[in-house]
Amino acid sequence: MKAPQASRLLQRLKPSARKAALETLLRIDEGFPVQQALSEVLDRAGLDERGRRQATDLAYTALRTQSRCAFVVDRLLPRPEKLPPLFKACLGLAAGSLLFEEHAPAHAIVHETVEDVRALFGKGLVGVANGALRSLQRLGSAPLERDFYRLKPGDAEIDVDARFYSLPRRIVRLWRRELGPETAVRLMERSFRRPCAGVRINRAKAGWEQIRQELLDAGAECLPGEACDLPCVFFREGGTGRIGRERMAELAAAGALSLQAAGSLWALHALGLFEREAPLWDACAGFGGKTLALLEQGRKVQAASDMAMGRLRHLEGECRRLGLQAPAVLLADASRLPCRQLPGDVLLDVPCSGLGVLARRPDIRRRELNFAEFAATQAKILEQALAKAKPGASVCYLTCTVDEQENAGLVRREAFAARADIVCEWQTPADSPLEGMYGAVLKVR
Repeated sequence: MKAPQASRLLQRLKPSARKAALETLLRIDEGFPVQQALSEVLDRAGLDERGRRQATDLAYTALRTQSRCAFVVDRLLPRPEKLPPLFKACLGLAAGSLLFEEHAPAHAIVHETVEDVRALFGKGLVGVANGALRSLQRLGSAPLERDFYRLKPGDAEIDVDARFYSLPRRIVRLWRRELGPETAVRLMERSFRRPCAGVRINRAKAGWEQIRQELLDAGAECLPGEACDLPCVFFREGGTGRIGRERMAELAAAGALSLQAAGSLWALHALGLFEREAPLWDACAGFGGKTLALLEQGRKVQAASDMAMGRLRHLEGECRRLGLQAPAVLLADASRLPCRQLPGDVLLDVPCSGLGVLARRPDIRRRELNFAEFAATQAKILEQALAKAKPGASVCYLTCTVDEQENAGLVRREAFAARADIVCEWQTPADSPLEGMYGAVLKVR
């Protein structure tokens, strides 16, 4: 069923979190990133705050678990290839809730899904939907075990992993080949779990230590190892622990904290960016999270630039909220920096395949990733920075992927070509629950 036809059918449903989640999935099928698709759908969905949160959870769970749920649904349906894709999408959404939403009442999920099927397709498929979901309930915990996804004894392990961890086969093959089966399994498990919720505490505000302790008392965790004293905590598999959403919103409004991936802050610490005193240019700033983290820690950021001003437009307002002096904000392509020589250090959080953040960006699973194209763009950006940096300046290269040709392989090749020294390299440990980041600091001779 084509997306326009499915969209028209969905208008038969009353406003609900399930309808918004299904519309979001259709938008993603059309090529929109998950954040944009969800934002556009929720803007017109007419849901209250609780409904918006529920729709968000449903959409992200469906994306993270889609291949696994589709496999389960196909096993429960008679002649699944003959059934409408939107019908199977409804059942897949329900399967994700039944299997992975611990607090959702099963009877309500089944009833509401069956009623949606009735509104969309009439009585003809109601019995099929009800029978499939009742059969899923009778399976108990079997769909949570890896062996359930082995169709026959001779199935390739790559195929079983792809079904069980809901990943494209090409990613499973890449990780197994480059990193070995044990590390690959750890990365696949991390990609399937709900992402951690990182909280950056504003060190520039008085009383930040008490707020950090309040979050820890509510169930948050410190960053690992030497990074444990950073003003950053995280909640495993999302949420706000016992502190509650209202208190979090109150602290955010007061400029005391911000949401940011804890893995990013761990990377900045591990690479020594909080300790250096030289002025820095954040040349791939995106929405400015790393710029803000550095400013809060007292690091001087002279400029933040990106190719899309839409990403940067909130940076000055965020600086006001947090009580920080805003850096210069520039629209600039990092592969063609608008200067003859960089005034100090430079941070390059380059565009990448995103294989380290599949839990947080599950829509990446649906993309056809061209690793060579990413690597070519990254090489241009790093080559430009190394060519324009002053002798003795540091160039920090950062990605959120675990692909070797975008990380260490590229950095070592470019460092050799530019006669730069690699001062340090760091990568998120595979067994960490936090985002998979890679970083390197290069010093120009």
